[in-house]
Parts: sequence; structure tokens; C-alpha cells
Amino acid sequence: MYSIVLLAILAGSPMTLPEIEAEALANNPDIQASTYQSRLAESRLGTAAAVEDPQFGYRAWSTPLLQPWNLNQTQHMFMLTQNIPGKGKRELKYLVASDDHMIPPAAQRQMAARAGARVAESPGSHALYVSHPGAVADLIRQAAAGAAQPAAINAGQPVPAE
Repeated sequence: MYSIVLLAILAGSPMTLPEIEAEALANNPDIQASTYQSRLAESRLGTAAAVEDPQFGYRAWSTPLLQPWNLNQTQHMFMLTQNIPGKGKRELKYLVASDDHMIPPAAQRQMAARAGARVAESPGSHALYVSHPGAVADLIRQAAAGAAQPAAINAGQPVPAE
């Protein structure tokens, strides 16, 4: 920096502070290397956060205490989750199973409304991901694409507007 100021003084043409700053930014190899490194790091942010690894979980309950090896009486739950990145605030989506006998569809709609989610419906039982995987996959694709338009789920059933 001092050499640029000294050259400006020796050359006889006075430089303003913004001109000195611009000259230093343009010719300083340390600043150029730091700028290059920061741009390189910024370019890698998108790929680093693209998709996280899926997570698998298992829970068991109601295992008989006197016969813990008797897995026929144990209740099992297998879970698979996948985080999908999105830009900004993500819109919540909820797929109501209209033939669900575990959680009534009206209660599902109420929970979705309380969460502020966009609701889609599909005929099927409590485990829609087993009975109608296509409807679940369509909803996941819609969420991943970040579509502004509501997508049709299960052969033309539109997502109701709120």
C-alpha cells in the first residue's frame, strides 16, 4: 500500500483515497488470492448442501418383559427420512389418507391446517407410502421442485387452495 502511495507522490499526480484503494485491490496478490478463495468457497456451498444422506430408524415397543425374544407380540416401526433442500422458507405439504381408520381424515385436515400446510388427498389407508406410493412420490417431487403451481395428485385430484 505504501509503495502505491509513494509511486503516486513521485509521479506527481495526487490520488484520492478511493483511487488508492482500487489500485491496492487490483494489484495486491494477497487480496487477489483471498478473493479467489472466497469465490471458490461460495461456489462449493450449493453442492455441499445439495442432499443429505437418508436416515433410517427403528423403534420397538410393547415387548413382553418375560419373553423379550418373542417378537411376534412386539410392535415395530421402521422410519426413513430424507431432507430435501429448498430456497428460502419451505411450504409445508400434507397428504391426507382419505380411507384412514387410525387417524380420521377430518383430524388429519385439522392438523395440517394448524401447521399451515397445503393439503392434498389420496384414497388409501394409514400407510399411504405402502398402499399408494405414487401419490407420495408425486408430493415429494412437487416439494423438491418447489413448484408454485399446485400439482395434481393421484389421477387429476387437484390440491385444494386454502
